[in-house]
Amino acid sequence: MISNTFDAYVATYNYNGFKFMAGNIQSFQGYDADLDTPWVKTGKNGTNFGGISYNNVWELNLWYYNVTDTTNAFYFDGGIQYDINENTLVHVMVQYLHEDELASSGYESRIYGAMAEVVTHGVSLGVAYDKSLSDPSKMSFSGFGGGTLFTSMDTLILDDIADDRNAKSFVGSIGYEIKNFNFLYAYGDFKGDANSFGTKAHIVEQDVSLEYNVNDDFLLSCVYAMQEDKQNSAKTDHDWNRFQLMANYNF
Repeated sequence: MISNTFDAYVATYNYNGFKFMAGNIQSFQGYDADLDTPWVKTGKNGTNFGGISYNNVWELNLWYYNVTDTTNAFYFDGGIQYDINENTLVHVMVQYLHEDELASSGYESRIYGAMAEVVTHGVSLGVAYDKSLSDPSKMSFSGFGGGTLFTSMDTLILDDIADDRNAKSFVGSIGYEIKNFNFLYAYGDFKGDANSFGTKAHIVEQDVSLEYNVNDDFLLSCVYAMQEDKQNSAKTDHDWNRFQLMANYNF
């Protein structure tokens, strides 16, 4: 809902439809990122990165990240967004994230994912799936402030349960756009295998959001998130509802 802010040095170069990027991310902050302090460093000496992207019917992203003293990560996603006719398009993507641990940080995993979406006459239907494979006592890290996983919800991401266990997530969504209004409902089901202590995880989150573009500069939006811990009968940190209203004006 509210974008994160980054302190970074970035260089870009465009050539024949390809975009090349490289740089260093020093720190970031964000209202929705659940940080202990306003600004948090992205690694001991920041995060070095380089990437290539292409978007023209076919989509391609290749990224390498060195989160200093934390993990070396390789990320890929690719797919196609194809217009069947003037009213209908199909969007299909796959993704892969591979992380190697640095300095005994505990961040090492492999994440596979896929998504498919159909949009016709303003109505969108989508499904997404991600699976994280982690060794004992290892965790996954899908990015700062939520990351790029296809199944990331308003607050819940796969990293939240992919600690010392394999985990998977499935998200189904339906949306509708008419004139300046956008409506979206998403249902996310997150499950984690038994960890080293034999504890499993099963969390469900539902998100309902509405956006109204008053004009090109003024946006009103709200989201109602409902999270429930299906694994435990007693209430946990994953049993709550949350409503957020935002007004954004650019000038």
